[in-house]
Amino acid sequence: ASCSCNSPGLPDEELEFVDKALQDAVGAADADKKLFEDLVEAALSLPDTCVWSSDGKWILSSPERNQVPERLFALLGNSPAVPPLKKMIAWTEKKYKCKIGACQLNFHPSGESFHAQHRDIMDPDQIQRAGRNC
Repeated sequence: ASCSCNSPGLPDEELEFVDKALQDAVGAADADKKLFEDLVEAALSLPDTCVWSSDGKWILSSPERNQVPERLFALLGNSPAVPPLKKMIAWTEKKYKCKIGACQLNFHPSGESFHAQHRDIMDPDQIQRAGRNC
């Protein structure tokens, strides 16, 4: 609770849910189902240190919890999940005229949970300053 990553955002920060964003980015009607299945398959093949529990959800990231997209893509290797993730990042960067610096993959075990808006730890330097489980 005292973690600065969970403090209220700046006035211009906004959380937006965009219907069919992944389908639009990838160009396939079943893109969300396919990506989820591919990510689950990838997660099951990774070492335990790459999938960890946090507040009722599971997070897939590199063992050092570096969430830079390129590190995630390297971790996933030849997984069929990589191309749609890259397309989603490119779609987001174009839509919001920004550069994506972090990508966190959360697996929620039911429709009862969600990922509330907050700022995550993005790179090893931030982890060093804030702590591994911030």
